Amino acid sequence: MIRVRPLSLDTCDADYLDPFLCRHGYISVHQTPALAGILSEDARLSAYEFIADDQRVGFVIVKVRHHILADISFGPVLLDNDQFILCIKALKPVLRRKGLLLLRIFPAPGAPAYKGLPAHFNWATSVVDISRSEEDILKSFSPNHRQSIKKAVAAGVIVRHLSQQEVTSYADGHVAMFGRRGIGKDTEVTRHLLAELHAYAKDAPDSAFILSAYADNSDRLIGGGVFLRSGDTCTYYQGYAERLEPPLPVLHLVIWEAMKQAKALGCSRFDLSGYSLDGDDRQLKAVNDFKRWFRGDIIQYPATVVVPLYPLLGQLMRWSGKRI
Repeated sequence: MIRVRPLSLDTCDADYLDPFLCRHGYISVHQTPALAGILSEDARLSAYEFIADDQRVGFVIVKVRHHILADISFGPVLLDNDQFILCIKALKPVLRRKGLLLLRIFPAPGAPAYKGLPAHFNWATSVVDISRSEEDILKSFSPNHRQSIKKAVAAGVIVRHLSQQEVTSYADGHVAMFGRRGIGKDTEVTRHLLAELHAYAKDAPDSAFILSAYADNSDRLIGGGVFLRSGDTCTYYQGYAERLEPPLPVLHLVIWEAMKQAKALGCSRFDLSGYSLDGDDRQLKAVNDFKRWFRGDIIQYPATVVVPLYPLLGQLMRWSGKRI
């Protein structure tokens, strides 16, 4: 029998996480307390641990959205994924008692299929093996990607750590890039997020770093990326590049430099964070192509599901065909 009890994020420290890191090598940044708080997008966080035979068998950080939706991103984190279904079953009445109506689960890798309503999208990613020598990693990239990195270097692009004074410029550049793609982002929210990530990277340089790219040894910021580390894995969280004339492959070089830094930190995997399963969207296909030619392994996660916490609600959602 699985019991669920509330967990204070303050007690979920490195010692607490260590058995799970030893078991899996990696915990999603959305299930790592310090980063989950930054990446929560102002959602309220709750945390719980799962107990079986008086032993801790797992934990989960839940984002509470719109007062009715419990969101689990890449969790629960369990010592044994065979207990995934039992843990979700034990968690459901706890969430009902908090007045929540729906549970959406983006399962962690290795979790079994869970019966629920289909969600809006599923998750896949591309993971590059960086345990090899730098020479072998670079050789594994597509010829076009290797040439793009050389082109950026030859053009004088310099990659270095983002300074505190440059956080606002980075955030504004990131928002502008998405604006060119027709995707709206809130400038102030993005500035706040980057400021928090920068502060975290300064306090925990082994867990996060932000790189910036400059043209021709000048002070002109032309791109960069945010990289988050957990265990043996470094994750490319987000990045941007200016539209230049002539075009320069800025992000190719930024990601290559990030791989080298991640390797120096002891990582053996570099997660390019998101590979679209929607083959019809041209913009997503272009992003896929960019990531694919780093020649990582494409990993498709278990299906994302929405679990109505009350049977009648499930019937209504099936009837309406609505996805979340």
